[in-house]
Amino acid sequence: MKKIGLIPNIVKDGDLAHTKKIIGELCRYDCEIYMPEVFRELLESDGVGCGRLRFGEVGDFAEICVVLGGDGSMIRAAKKVAPRGVPLLGINLGRVGYLAELEIDETAMLSALFNGKYNIEERLMLRVELLRVGREPLVTAPAINDAVVTHGAVSRLVDMMLYCDGRQVTAYRADGLIAATPTGSTAYSMSAGGPIIDPMLDCVCVTPICPHSLYARPLIFSGASELMIEDICSDTVTLYLTVDGNETYRLSRGDRVRITKSEIAAKLIRLDAKSGAYGFYGVLHKKMTE
Repeated sequence: MKKIGLIPNIVKDGDLAHTKKIIGELCRYDCEIYMPEVFRELLESDGVGCGRLRFGEVGDFAEICVVLGGDGSMIRAAKKVAPRGVPLLGINLGRVGYLAELEIDETAMLSALFNGKYNIEERLMLRVELLRVGREPLVTAPAINDAVVTHGAVSRLVDMMLYCDGRQVTAYRADGLIAATPTGSTAYSMSAGGPIIDPMLDCVCVTPICPHSLYARPLIFSGASELMIEDICSDTVTLYLTVDGNETYRLSRGDRVRITKSEIAAKLIRLDAKSGAYGFYGVLHKKMTE
């Protein structure tokens, strides 16, 4: 019996109609369905689940996680379950959904989880640390898409120094810097003029945001590199580190952000029935032309 974790999206599926549809589909197979405790009352009151619903910490029990939502939902779920090596299958309820494998009208294809007609794609993750001179890291956070250093809500040129493996690369005067994984290359980095990178490559791309220079260009580094971004602004300017567009931390002059490849990877389920027709470049073309 498979143990399937199901993570709903209460924002995009307010009445849980899509969630109930997925539960009904999964109940056709030999599995137990694990969901966050917060949904117990909503679903048990409707008598949903064919006796197979379990509630608790999904990551502690599931062998596979099915995630409803867009890329943000997938990123949040991956950070929770990646340390346990649990693979994710995304069902898109958002607008773009690069990381999701299925659309909501393709739920019949969940049968692939039970007949083995899928493979697992590993995506590089970053270990992001905020360092203060002479102290232990103030923050250590995983990133699937990117780590971004900017002035914050107000657009303003700031000064940063980039290092690779302890050596100076260059100083930037720009609105900010984005250090992106190949997965994140189709997110903020692409909007800032960075390259689109095949997600199977082992590398990190650093893209300046609106650089005040004729020559500043995105740089691609080996995944084995240790990158460091140093705040070299004056004391009157405050920089912020944002990880995956969600977690934000304040920097002080002289602080450094260390970015290295994480020991863990996000695992995404790719269905055999879709891989031939789409693949990364097929999905990219489809999403960009919709």
